[in-house]
Amino acid sequence: MAFCTKCGKELAENEVCTCQQEAPVEAPQAEAPQAPVQEVPVAQEAPAKKPLDKKIVYGAAGVVALLLIVLIVSLAGGKPYKKMLDEYVSLVNKKSTDVSAYQYALMADGRVKSTKELEKLTKKIYDEDDDALEDAKEAKADQYEDLNDEYDKWKLSYEIKSAKKMDDKDLKDYQKEAKSYYKDWIKPEIKFIEDMLDDDDELEDYADELDVKEKDLKKILKTTLKQAQEFEDMEITAGYEVKVKFFVKTKDDEYKTDMVKVIVLKANGDWVYAGRAEDESRFAFEESDLTALISNLNESYLFD
Repeated sequence: MAFCTKCGKELAENEVCTCQQEAPVEAPQAEAPQAPVQEVPVAQEAPAKKPLDKKIVYGAAGVVALLLIVLIVSLAGGKPYKKMLDEYVSLVNKKSTDVSAYQYALMADGRVKSTKELEKLTKKIYDEDDDALEDAKEAKADQYEDLNDEYDKWKLSYEIKSAKKMDDKDLKDYQKEAKSYYKDWIKPEIKFIEDMLDDDDELEDYADELDVKEKDLKKILKTTLKQAQEFEDMEITAGYEVKVKFFVKTKDDEYKTDMVKVIVLKANGDWVYAGRAEDESRFAFEESDLTALISNLNESYLFD
């Protein structure tokens, strides 16, 4: 015997109870939620506004993070004085005998290009220049050999205590110095070269005196003139005063210089090492034979 699970009526075999057909039909409720949706339109705008704000915030945060990364990288390795000192110290520790490279590390990039061009021209003419260069390389090699005999596993390093960006007053002082140097030294040189190039007879006599071809001498004079003219309207737009100390560490000991303030300037768009500040003493290690390692750092390369 079977029973209806809804009303409990006894049912014959395979009989279907009619209680579900007799139950009252309830009113449909499908349209009930429409009224509040129309009356409260704010509820429709809220979901769209929220994710939009998040995108703006995340986007701005990403830009800020990227700018911070760029800033940190530039501060870590992009400082002009650090680039110059790193390159110079690297040459020393490699025991390089390329004497010109030590100067190139401290020169303005544009100046390096014109200096190399001028050296290339003079090498073709003056045999004594080649001899002088070879002598300088041998002297540098001898210097390193002597240091290797004296000090076991030596290595040059440096420490920067502070780096102060120059203000407008300091920059104007260096700008004034550059104008004075141009007037007293560069301008007379320019006039001499221009007069020489304009006087064919004098150019020929000068070439005979130097025992060189006239056309080769003319190339040298024109290249030198172009290099000198760079100083005519030199603009110094930025600079640093850097306090730096050098060390030579060996297997058993360490030697150091005093802390010295050096100057790095941005002239005509290129950074250049301008030597020690005027009131600073020369770089010198406690041991005189080590001082030659940093002798170039006592000089200024602003006008070289």
